[in-house]
Amino acid sequence: GDGYISLNEMERYLTSIFKVMYETLPGTKEKAGGATPEQLANATAEQIFIEADLNGDGKLSQEEFRRWYAQDEEVKLVAQVAEDWITVEETQRLTKLNNYSPQEAFDTMAEFATEDGCLTQKAFYQAFHALIRAKGGLQSQQDVDRLRLVLHKLFAIFDVDGNGVVDFSEMASGFSVLCHGDRHTKASAAFALYDYNGDGFISLSEMQRYLTSVFKVMYETQPGVKDQAGGLEPSELAIVTAEQIFVEADLNGDGKLSLDEFTKWYSQDTEVKAMTEAVPKSLSLDDLRRITMLQNFTPEAAFEIFAVKADGEGYLNKRSFFEAFKTIIEKTGSSFVTEAEKDQ
Repeated sequence: GDGYISLNEMERYLTSIFKVMYETLPGTKEKAGGATPEQLANATAEQIFIEADLNGDGKLSQEEFRRWYAQDEEVKLVAQVAEDWITVEETQRLTKLNNYSPQEAFDTMAEFATEDGCLTQKAFYQAFHALIRAKGGLQSQQDVDRLRLVLHKLFAIFDVDGNGVVDFSEMASGFSVLCHGDRHTKASAAFALYDYNGDGFISLSEMQRYLTSVFKVMYETQPGVKDQAGGLEPSELAIVTAEQIFVEADLNGDGKLSLDEFTKWYSQDTEVKAMTEAVPKSLSLDDLRRITMLQNFTPEAAFEIFAVKADGEGYLNKRSFFEAFKTIIEKTGSSFVTEAEKDQ
């Protein structure tokens, strides 16, 4: 966790990658000339340092590593292939998080955090090893190798500036989707994480911050989620989703969610995953006409409905905008046949 990658650290990481590749990609060992994962990792790591250690200090800074990584398409392909097996189910199995409620997992992780609420990479690994040991540990070297890759990947998505430290609250928020619990337990734990300033309410910015962490984890553990989200980055998807949540859940319109409002909304949603499934994909003009029911109205008739919802200055806020379309759909006497149509 010192912000640099040593040759030894690179060799250990690549050994884990090549072990997984050997077991999941038939023919890889033959292509590597019969070398063992350790031998291939040593040779590869040495070549990487020759190419990437620009100042010759025997270690790679984040900047050196990123510059080399961005230029080497073959290495990026190898890393992607090796990590394609990282799914929600496999991540839960290896980390044992599905054996913990969110609060139980957070309490253990918090023991390894610094006073200012951060986790170094070493502390991050220690926290997960404590969680795993408490639930019986891992039973094979194969799982140990896989876990090393999973933890490396999960830490990296929160260590955005590459300084070897992550924010505990943001990290815990993201991992909450991997824990078990009934709706009441998850709602309470999620609210506590959303409410970063502890005022008993969730602001829009707090919701966006939380969801950004959640979507980072989902993007890494659920193949295809980013494509479903139209290629949006986690932070962009979080903004869209948080605004939609406030439209649906902020019943008194005060711009913040109480625990009661949040619980009512949360109890209606199956999982945070459902949010991503509701992200609109590319829609044609015909799709928009059908879904909004505007095809059943003349322009004048539709404008009148919008005018009723507008304020005295002729403006519509997001809540009024959604209410106007809800009125349009209700006036047609129609309803959506499937949940997919409703999501769209």
